[in-house]
Amino acid sequence: MKLLLQTIIILFSLGLNFIYAMPLENKVLKNTKKININLTNKEKDFLKKHPVITVHNELDYPPYNFNENGKPKGFSIDYLNLLAKKLGIQVKYISGYTWAEFMDMARNNKIDVMLNIMRTPEREKFLHFTQPYAGTKKAIFTNDSKVQTLRDLEGKTVSVIKGYFMQHFLEAYHPDIHLKLEKNARDCIASVKNGNSDATVGSSGIMRYLMKQNKLYLAYGHLINDRRLSLDLNIAISPALPMLRDILQKAMYSVSNSELRALKEKWIGAGTLKIPVSGTLTKKELEYLHKNNVVKMCIDPDWEPIEFADRADGYITKGISTDTMKCIGENLNITFKAVPTKNWSESQRYLQEKKCDILPTAVKTKKREMYAQFTYPYLDYKLAIITKEDQGFVSSLMDVIDKPIARKKGSALITKLQSLYPAVNIVEAKDALESFKMVDDGRAYATISTLPVASHYINKYDLKSIGIAGYTDMRLRLSIAVRKDNPLLLSILDKALATIPQAQHKLIYDRWVGRQVTQPFNYLYLFYASIAFLVIVLLGLYRQYILKEANRGLASAIKSKTEENLKQQQLLQEQSKLAAMGEMIGAIAHQWRQPLNALGLSIQNLEYDFNDGQVDESFIKRYVKKNKETIEFMSQTIDDFRNFFKVDKIKEAFSAQKAIDETVSIQEASLKKHNISLKITAHDFSIYGFRSEFQQVILNIITNAAYELKHNKIQNPKIDIVLKDEIITISDNALGIDKTILDRIFEPYFTTKEQGEGTGIGLYMSKVIIEENMGGSLTAVNTKEGGASFIIDFRKAI
Repeated sequence: MKLLLQTIIILFSLGLNFIYAMPLENKVLKNTKKININLTNKEKDFLKKHPVITVHNELDYPPYNFNENGKPKGFSIDYLNLLAKKLGIQVKYISGYTWAEFMDMARNNKIDVMLNIMRTPEREKFLHFTQPYAGTKKAIFTNDSKVQTLRDLEGKTVSVIKGYFMQHFLEAYHPDIHLKLEKNARDCIASVKNGNSDATVGSSGIMRYLMKQNKLYLAYGHLINDRRLSLDLNIAISPALPMLRDILQKAMYSVSNSELRALKEKWIGAGTLKIPVSGTLTKKELEYLHKNNVVKMCIDPDWEPIEFADRADGYITKGISTDTMKCIGENLNITFKAVPTKNWSESQRYLQEKKCDILPTAVKTKKREMYAQFTYPYLDYKLAIITKEDQGFVSSLMDVIDKPIARKKGSALITKLQSLYPAVNIVEAKDALESFKMVDDGRAYATISTLPVASHYINKYDLKSIGIAGYTDMRLRLSIAVRKDNPLLLSILDKALATIPQAQHKLIYDRWVGRQVTQPFNYLYLFYASIAFLVIVLLGLYRQYILKEANRGLASAIKSKTEENLKQQQLLQEQSKLAAMGEMIGAIAHQWRQPLNALGLSIQNLEYDFNDGQVDESFIKRYVKKNKETIEFMSQTIDDFRNFFKVDKIKEAFSAQKAIDETVSIQEASLKKHNISLKITAHDFSIYGFRSEFQQVILNIITNAAYELKHNKIQNPKIDIVLKDEIITISDNALGIDKTILDRIFEPYFTTKEQGEGTGIGLYMSKVIIEENMGGSLTAVNTKEGGASFIIDFRKAI
């Protein structure tokens, strides 16, 4: 039945669809109203004392933060202005300093806020960071169609800003790339534009903005798929004003999706940057077009709707490729003139003989590379298997490889099929139409074609007896083939293709393909439906079986009720233990973060110290001692964790204070992270029982207190633990427990936490451990100071 239930869960999960919708709100930021942000009294007093905050404004970091004619501008500037308006405060922008000078000012409290700053462990030591409000991704910008990744740039020259992150990153991880250092991002783009560099690498939003503003266009932009190069932008507050961070964070939470979207559309752009192809061309390429404004092309005259010739009134080329060439011609101010040919084979021969300049759609093959060079593919189609409708579904090409397959003579696909499947049975047809008719009249079992071609011929010539039976695992990728002696034209056409919007390609496709042929029925769907039906039937049968068994075993069920309750109690205890383990693992992660950072920095600096000649015998001894102490600290953390979850065999007498100290030591880093102070006032006494169970109770209470302190955003949060006269009191200042639920908090599965943040069994099991296993009592009360206290009383324990 376990397998059955798993199957039901999987099928149910596959049927779920989550649809996210965002309301379209007013995008005009100037009409943003000051909304009610839930500030504490102390935060309101802070704003009264600080009605104006000082913020750094860079000279040249568009589109995020820059200065134009003495006026601060950019996405980050507008974003902070929006926050200030919501809070009812003023902003004074400080300009004219370098980044290093601004950082020094922030460190010394001479400026309140740093915008668009990346969070690092070093900066966290003296700045207070908000959560990210924007992100940047690095991208490669180039005029070389063959460059798409950083690996493609090895051996090439790349312009980057001197002293910036990308210089150090490429030097460290891609030493084979030759770097050309520039003053700013605009100079990097100009270097590529002028042919002095092969590419530049930088923040995608910044580069695109500068290209648009300066009309310095590069044809290709590719985002780099590397998490190290996806960076978040935060707001950072000077050391003396931690409350300002909390206030700004609350204001950030109040920013709506539409307000943020409007800012992004204004500064970063709502969609893809439209690049004029003429702006990407070099001087030589522009001179070429001026001298050669007519390009001769040879097409496949019988390959509807990809390309074909209408011979009814001369020789007029039509189809997807012709419309694409017209689009390129309009953008480049040139004309594509068709050279009449009888068939596809003659068109290929004409290109070899230089009677035409290009073939608008051709597959790149080794044979054709002897006389032509190819743009990157601009048409990419799945290859469908076409058979008689009554032949049924074809799962792969292997199902029909030994049967007659019709294909147009001279097709590159014939060569590819014969190389992949030597036993393939190819029947050559004079043109595409005949290959479909051969399947229709039985001369061939199947043909292989792209979806647009198949749809066109089947619908146009009413070939109702044939249809798509399945798909191959191959694709037809079509490029423009250019005469091998004309590399300038190849470069021009590559750039022209790159600047055609995807929407334009789709418009051309929809115009020529129209109504598509019926897709093949995949019998796997029927199989899945049958499985689902079978599951429902089995579920019904199982329900009947359960009812029958329930009626038959009612008497024995009553008899075993006590044993069942005991098992449930054990299960709850295990669940509580696992929940505590999750908390402890999180605590260890916090506890280890600082020593791991220290070890990493120590190892990293060793090389620099060696190069500086500082490494001697005395240095090594200090180095070993320091790192050994760090490792021993981490080892002690693991020992504490292991002892905490050690299964006690027998009850024993143990020190209450020592057990509490061990539990708190593991939680210490997590509490410090959230600025929660914990104080222990102890008059130690002995407790008799299972030590690990008692520590689990302490952990549950401290964890709950810390959650309430964080959830309620308490200023100066604290937890006090007092041991006196065999009573342990654990108190916090987290606003107390609602009186309506105070008598329910020890019930099993009762929780006030968000879904996924609490199980509702921690306090229940704590009460069971203290009262049933250890003979004490556990109660909870609200304090006069406004917090809650949990009291563990062992005075009556045996």
